[in-house]
Amino acid sequence: PAVSEQPDPVKELEAVRTGTVSVRTEDYARDLEFQQQVGRVQGFQAAASGLSLAVIQWFSAMKASGEYKGRSFTDQRGNIRQPQTFEELCEATGVSYRTIAEALQNYATFGEERLTEIRNLGLTVRDTRKIRKAIKDVDEDTKKEIFRELKSSTPEDLRVTIDVICAQHAKAQADNKKLEKEAEKLKEKVEALEKDKEA
Repeated sequence: PAVSEQPDPVKELEAVRTGTVSVRTEDYARDLEFQQQVGRVQGFQAAASGLSLAVIQWFSAMKASGEYKGRSFTDQRGNIRQPQTFEELCEATGVSYRTIAEALQNYATFGEERLTEIRNLGLTVRDTRKIRKAIKDVDEDTKKEIFRELKSSTPEDLRVTIDVICAQHAKAQADNKKLEKEAEKLKEKVEALEKDKEA
């Protein structure tokens, strides 16, 4: 006759404890909130071909705060991820780091209102990049004037307007650099004359 063994309750309890992880309530709540935010980003990505302003703002906040580090969430493939770097966060949410980096540069250069205007004008990534590079160092009034020009262009003339604006600002930047060099030379001459005068 076979004798059946009774399960050892101590061993069973030990097995359950070994396979269980305890999490502090605060950590669980923060991870859950983070998972919900990542879910929203993934939802926005699924709904739109480009990055929405809300997604760009979220990535901007995450990059600035570093709040994503060590937070757990489930990626689009069902894998649990804990990004430690901003690049890992981008990859885990299904967006390339280069795409996010460029979107953040646009956000920093143009701001919320102008990014919306760019979207409304239907500018391509390439056109947006050209404008960003052309106006990155100009003052706010000049930026307003440039966007007035862009908005007043017909869709057919928009590319020409962009090229003209970029050419004008490239020339202005080159002229400014030339003037800065001339000013530096004049300053050096004045300093040399002052030394000669003192001697």
